[in-house]
Amino acid sequence: MRERPEPRPCSGGSEIGSLGRIWGMGKNWEKPRVEKIRWTLALVILLLTTGYASAQGRNCLDDFLSSKSDNGDILVTGTGAVFQVLAGDEIDAMLWLPSTRLLLCSKSVVYKGKAYELWTIINTDDSEKVDAFRLK
Repeated sequence: MRERPEPRPCSGGSEIGSLGRIWGMGKNWEKPRVEKIRWTLALVILLLTTGYASAQGRNCLDDFLSSKSDNGDILVTGTGAVFQVLAGDEIDAMLWLPSTRLLLCSKSVVYKGKAYELWTIINTDDSEKVDAFRLK
């Protein structure tokens, strides 16, 4: 039988320290990872708060969903506003439940020289949004 060689200690100290040096991370090999997580988290928070602030900067109202048509193309809010959901967005609105919290944001859109008021209806419970025209 062959004899097993005795294990030798790594030249760089601990095994993790040696791996860190091999990968070019130096002695504090977790520091770059922590910094990356910190910056990613800061960016996500910035994007989320900026998006909400820009929605609040427009003409926005808090409301709730009172009722809707079965296919989701007509939404009625708690204040009595009635909206016609644009084609393609009905599939999202169809799944919304009554009493869902909504953020209603309006903006003017010019199409072929005529101005229209387009509403973005944001379901704040599920973070979904649809575009619609206000009927009433």
